[in-house]
Amino acid sequence: MLSSLLAKFIIRRRPLLYVVIFVVPVFYFLVLDLMSFFISGSGGEKLSFKVIVLLAISVLLLILHDMLPSTDQNMPLIGIYCLGIFTFVALSLLETILVSFIMRTSTQRGQRAVTSAVTSDTPADTRISQQGVDDCSSGV
Repeated sequence: MLSSLLAKFIIRRRPLLYVVIFVVPVFYFLVLDLMSFFISGSGGEKLSFKVIVLLAISVLLLILHDMLPSTDQNMPLIGIYCLGIFTFVALSLLETILVSFIMRTSTQRGQRAVTSAVTSDTPADTRISQQGVDDCSSGV
């Protein structure tokens, strides 16, 4: 007698899990990146903040790579979404670097222009007499 065994497996994906774990946090990182334009550009806070956001998204991409089944044919839509957000944040980082470089070089040029204008507009004997007045006033 041969007996048969019949088994029925139901495999389902839980898309809400991917939304909660990946889509919402990556969207929040994008919003944080956009809000970083309100951070003062004088220090390095903006640049370091954007690098941290970029690293957080790359960590989420690594976790996503481990969770999703590998497919040879097509990339999953959630992977394309995360990659697109990663690209936008990377472009935003490059834009911040470019703007801070332009601001720094224009500030340095402006300081040179002011320094050269002050020294070239002031006659030599006025500079010497002004220096003497400063020396006398500091001694009093």
